[in-house]
Formats: sequence, structure tokens, C-alpha cells
Amino acid sequence: MTKWDEQFAPVLAQGREVREGQRILGNAIIDVIDKGGSLIAEASTGTGKSFATLIPIIVKVQDAKKKKTNYRGVVSTETLILQNQIFLKDLPFLQKLYPDFTFAKLMGRTNYLCLENAKLNKVGVKSLDTIVEKLKARWESIGDGEQVDVERVIGRKLTKDEWEKISGSATFCSDNACVAEKCHSSKARKRAKTADIVVVNHAVLATDLEMRLGATSEAGEDGLLGSFEALVVDEGHQLEPVLVSQWTKELTMWELDKMAGDVAVGIENGQQATINHGIGRITQTALDDVQEVLLNIQRFFTLLAERDGQEWKGHSAAVCMKYIAGNVAPNVISAMNEYEQENPARLANAETTLDKAIIYLAKALVDAKEQKIKGVPRKVSKGLRAAKDLLDIVRILSKAMETKDGIISQYGIYGTIVDGWEKRNGEQGMTLRMVPLDVSPKAKFLWHTKTNILVSATLTDLTDGTFRYARECIGFPAAKEVKVSTPFELATQQLIYITPASDMPVQELRGAQFNLEEMVSLVNASRGRALVLFTSRAELDWTVDELKLKQMNGLFNYPILVQEKDSDKALLMEQFKSDTSSVLLATKSFFVGIDVPGEALSQVILAKFPLPRYSVECRQQISHWRKRNFPRWYERESLTILQQAAGRLIRSSDCRGVVSILDYRASDAKSSVYKTTKIGVDALGSPVTIDINTVTNFFAPTV
Repeated sequence: MTKWDEQFAPVLAQGREVREGQRILGNAIIDVIDKGGSLIAEASTGTGKSFATLIPIIVKVQDAKKKKTNYRGVVSTETLILQNQIFLKDLPFLQKLYPDFTFAKLMGRTNYLCLENAKLNKVGVKSLDTIVEKLKARWESIGDGEQVDVERVIGRKLTKDEWEKISGSATFCSDNACVAEKCHSSKARKRAKTADIVVVNHAVLATDLEMRLGATSEAGEDGLLGSFEALVVDEGHQLEPVLVSQWTKELTMWELDKMAGDVAVGIENGQQATINHGIGRITQTALDDVQEVLLNIQRFFTLLAERDGQEWKGHSAAVCMKYIAGNVAPNVISAMNEYEQENPARLANAETTLDKAIIYLAKALVDAKEQKIKGVPRKVSKGLRAAKDLLDIVRILSKAMETKDGIISQYGIYGTIVDGWEKRNGEQGMTLRMVPLDVSPKAKFLWHTKTNILVSATLTDLTDGTFRYARECIGFPAAKEVKVSTPFELATQQLIYITPASDMPVQELRGAQFNLEEMVSLVNASRGRALVLFTSRAELDWTVDELKLKQMNGLFNYPILVQEKDSDKALLMEQFKSDTSSVLLATKSFFVGIDVPGEALSQVILAKFPLPRYSVECRQQISHWRKRNFPRWYERESLTILQQAAGRLIRSSDCRGVVSILDYRASDAKSSVYKTTKIGVDALGSPVTIDINTVTNFFAPTV
């Protein structure tokens, strides 16, 4: 009997089965927890990853308590849905079988009610005023202050806009000054720091790291989660994109005004504790310089877009040196001269001055706290944070304008991009984005614990068959490697359909590669029960309209569920599960992290092979990772998405299903998509067909 068999025995007694893959994974995790170190594990869908990671930590916690010592574990997953599954389902079940451990959940502050923020936003808004009054009257009934708790108290669903106005935010709560008795977010943090096992999402894990690094520039302080001995990152393939999103810096003119205001208020209030010496005046001059830089960048890049015949809305370009061939209009020359000759001096002045402002605000904050000047520390702290954020942006922007491709390696490795958009009144707007192309220099400090475990169903880079990218992209330490194959018989339970290359017309939408009639035939074959995935919102919207038209004419007989822009993903999934003939049309977020066991899902249809959009950011990523000896980064990204999408289908030994790829390029031997598709399809390990009749026959015994 292995150690896993011993630890799993209480669950086995409840009628659960032991799967060989779970035994292999469980024993590997027990070993790394006992000895310390790191483990990277790929475990296919159905392995039982949750129990394999949770039970060894629980047993270790119990052993530590017997010895009157402490042992804590943090489990991080990608989405709030997965977080709730562990917190509301898995851990309560295990607590009944393995008593004497505590657990808690921690989300970002935007997921908790903030009554102070609600009071500010309710002014002049009758509907919000009514909500706030109900909440104040039933304060003791709000529970943990999550959206579901608030909706229970007020008796209805909240819109996205309403929740944003009454929940916490990084801007409003920038100094973490609220006390736990009044703040639901602070209460949750307090519970998390004392629990034996804390369930977080990757975004919270990133925030914890930033707090640790911000305190001492080393990974060793308490951070958000306190000290812990084991870190499990589930859905580990999604950690890198979450960190990229979390650590991307953005700046618009509106945000600059807001940050400049915070700096000014911070300096003004700091005078109550520390002598100013004119820092406010020179800081304002520097912030005016930054504003002039932004105005010039927008003007210059707008002119370049117009010159190339491109619309400003939706236009993206790298912020870097520009080389303009041919005849150049005088207004373009003027804007380019300002871009090249005046902006560097403006940014240099802003960098020097913001550095001085940060030194001043840091001293003012210490002095204000020592003097206990009411209200001042919070305002100074907010100004200090804004000044630091602006300094980072100014430094990155300054270096980017000296490059040929917008990629810098100072102050981190960033790709710097300008995105064009239009305001509601039709005026042009601009967002500057500083995207971290490589998060590993910072992410490596995540792995400061005794035991680090990275696990997912898709960690292997199918282009080279190794874990090398999964490890290097997040700075994961040298680790033992484990691969656990699927417990299911994919050779008989799953079929792959690839549309045959033909002259059949695709639907009339730019960039689309699928045929609507073929899609309808496939849905008919599975009698609904299909998840149809799109890489483009425009394609999804077009398809919805066409299917609804067919419904009206009696040519499509299945309920249609649609992922709208503000859809409640959890609610949509419940609707899909409950109606076992429905068809769900969705975009990127449904490619990963959803679980639909049973008869509700029998087919996953990919309208287009999931290649990443070949954007400026994507090209910068490709360039960076090619230098780090990953020449097939683009293909690797799409293959991971394909694996995840296919993984939505077979969730138990009773499931049968078809993965259908409708992109005509997937069967065109001359296309690069064909070669990439073949790698992904071979990895799925199921038979392949190009005949819809084969799909119909595959479903015949079960429908």
C-alpha cells in the first residue's frame, strides 16, 4: 500500500474509486511535501487533481498540529468559478473526513461590498441610494459581503455597473487603511491569514507577491496571505497570462489627470507633517510635461494611421522610433520632430522630478504616522502610490521611444503599445499599454515556500514535448516532473471531426473560415448538447443572428444560449447544464476552466482554429521568446488553447463526445494551420474523420 492509498482511505470508504493516475500524482505530491522542493505535474482531465493536491496538505496540517507546530498551504487556481468549487464543494467534503483543519477563501477587493465606496457613489442615484439603505438596515445579514450575499439581502440581481459602484476597488482602497470590523475585504484577509488552507485565484497570488516585494524588494514579508509552507498552483498554464494582465501598466489622459490629482493632494497634505520646499510646484510642471508627451503621441500616431489609410478606432502600434518613407506632409513632420526631439527632454524632467516627489511623500508618510495626523497618512499614501506608478510608466515610455520595436529590457521586459479608440462623443482617445513580455524575473519570487507545486492538464509544450516553457515563463525552479495520462478511453469515447477541404462557401464575414450549414448539421448530429467556440466576437454575433433566423423558420430546433459581453458565466453554465438539448455559443473565456459532466455537453465545435490574434503585442511576444530559444511560441499558444477546449468534453468514463474543427485551413496541407492542427489532434489520441455521417453514427447508440 502506498502513502497515497493510506491518505485516501477515508475518501475510498465513501465509495469513491482510486484512479491510477491520481495515485501517481498523489504520491509525488506527498513526497515533495515531506521532503520539500518543487514539482511540476501534468495530469489530464478526470485524474482527480483537486483531491490529489488537497489531501496531502490536509494530512500535513494535521500532523503539524499533533506536534504543536504550524503548517499552512495556499491553493491558487485561475477563475472564481474554480475557486468556489474548491471552497464550497471539495474542502467541506474533505473536512468531514479529515477533521481538525480550517480553510478560507480570499478574492480581490472588487469582489466584496465596500459600503464606504457605495456611500460616495450613491449621491444623486436613487437606485443606489435604495440599495445602500437596505444594506445598512440589514448589515448583520450580509455575511461575507460577496455579490451573492448582497443580492440575497436586497432581493434581486445586481447589474455589473451597480456592483462596481458598491464594491471595493484598488483606487479607493489603495492604502489598505480600512479596519476588519468595517470592511468585508479586510475581514476576508484576516480570515485568510489564520486559516490552515487558503484558496485564492492567480490574480490574488500576484497581489500577494507585489505586497511582499513592495515591502522590502525581497520575497519574505507577510504580504496578503501571511507565511505558508506549501503553494499549489492549479491550472498552472494560466498563471503566466494572468500575471501579464495583472502587471500590465496602462495610461490614458483621464488616468493621468486622476494620478496627477492624487500626487498633488498627497503633497498638499504632506505639508502638515513635513516642510514642502516647493516640491508641489515643480511636480506639477513635470506632470504637465507628461501630458504634453501623451498629446503629441496621440497626434503623431493618429496622423501615421491616417497616412496608412487606417481607422484610429481599433488601431494599435508599437511606441518606438518611426521611419517614414516617401513624401511626408508638413503636419506629420512637425509631430515627428516633437516626438523625437522634445519628448525625451520632457520625460527626463518628469523622471527626475517624480523621483524627488516620491522621496518627499515617503518621508511625509512616516512623519504623518508618527504625528498621528488624522486623515493625512491615507491621502499621502495614495499620492505616493500614484507617483510610483507614474514614474514606472515614464521610465518605460522613455526607453521605448529609443527602440526600433517598442521592446525594452530596462525596468523589466516590456512591449510598449499605443491603442486608438473613440469616446462616446466621437472624439479620439488613446491608451498607452506597457505589457510585460516576460514575467519570469518577477514571478520567480513566488516560489519562496518550502514546497511549490505547479499542476495542470496542459503544461507540456506540444512543439517540443517538454515542460521547458511552462517552467521558464514563470521562473519556476528546477523541479521533479510527472506526467499522468487520462483515465478515459479517448480512442472509443471521443471522435475528432475536421472539415474537409472543399469549395464550399464559408459564411460571409471577414476572416471567417467556417460554413454555417456544416455547423448546423453537426449540432443536429449531437441533437444540441454543443458548446460552439469562437475566436471573434463578430463571428459569434453573426452566427447567433443566423441561427435565430433559422429557429424562426423551423430549421433549427435547439435552445440557444449566448455569452454576452457582461454575461454571468456561472449562471450561464448552470442554464447550459440544466437544459440538455441547448447550444451554447461562447468566446475565449469558455475555452478553459469549465466543467460540464454528463449529457449536457456532447460536442465541442471550434468555428476557427484558436490561433492567437496576430497583434502588435503578439508579434512582440514572438520576437522576445524567439531570443529565448522558443522559436514556435505562436504555435505553442494555439495548441494549449486547443487542448483546453477539447478538455471540456470527456469528464467521466460515461461521457462520449466529438471535437469538431470547422476551419478549412485545418485540412489544407499547404496551410501552416494544417501542420499545427495535426500536432494538436495527434496529442488528443482519438480517431479522426472528415465525414459528418461518421459523427451521426457515433452518436446513434446514445441518443
